[in-house]
Amino acid sequence: MQGVQIMKTQTSIDPARARLLKRMDRVDAMSVEMRECVHEFGLTIVDACRDLGITQPRQIRHLVNVIRKGSSEVGDRSNAPSLMPLGQE
Repeated sequence: MQGVQIMKTQTSIDPARARLLKRMDRVDAMSVEMRECVHEFGLTIVDACRDLGITQPRQIRHLVNVIRKGSSEVGDRSNAPSLMPLGQE
């Protein structure tokens, strides 16, 4: 208990350390699966997903992996027809 009181006293002196400890407390309060997402993708990405209503770790993991891997369509896009800008048909 004494160590906790000392830590709180130090955080009031150093705002950067206080922010770091608050951030760590937020992550520690998360489920194991959500902490794994934070570890893998970063707290900023996890927070953005949660802000948009994507709250399940498996959904966050799926979304980030799909975005990072890009399209999984079969085919070579270099042979696809090019689109001309509007007005130049």
